[in-house]
Order: sequence, then structure tokens, then C-alpha cells
Amino acid sequence: MDYDYVDHPDHYNRPGRKECIEEMYILFGKEAVINFCKLSAYKYMYRAGSKPAADASADEEKANWYLNKADELKNGGRLICL
Repeated sequence: MDYDYVDHPDHYNRPGRKECIEEMYILFGKEAVINFCKLSAYKYMYRAGSKPAADASADEEKANWYLNKADELKNGGRLICL
């Protein structure tokens, strides 16, 4: 199986803890996480296609993930473990 860099990648998890974005929600609140998601999406779109030997599609997928998460949270959605 290929490593999933977009949807809940292992590098955003630590043993015995919640996923990073879930801990951010607990520590900083919903609005802060929505803003984080919007800013992260911007960052990924800004740099899409500029990493050496990397296709722009990976950054575009991650940007879309963050935009979808921001919309989900704005519309009453919750994070996975909350």
C-alpha cells in the first residue's frame, strides 16, 4: 500500500495521542482550526508545482483537503475523534 500524504497521514499522528488537527481543535478552538485550514490551503496552492521533482497535484490535493475541512467545520461538521 502506498503512503497517504493527504488524508490523515501517519506523520500527523503520534502514538498515544490524537491526530494533530484534533489536538489543535481542542487547544485552540473551532474558529482557529478553520482559519488554519484556510491558510494551509493557501500555502499548498501557492507552492504547488514548485517542489523539485514533485508534481503539483499532491499540493493541490492537500489544499483541497484543507478547504473541505474548513467548509465541513463551518457547516457544523466535527473532527474525527471529537
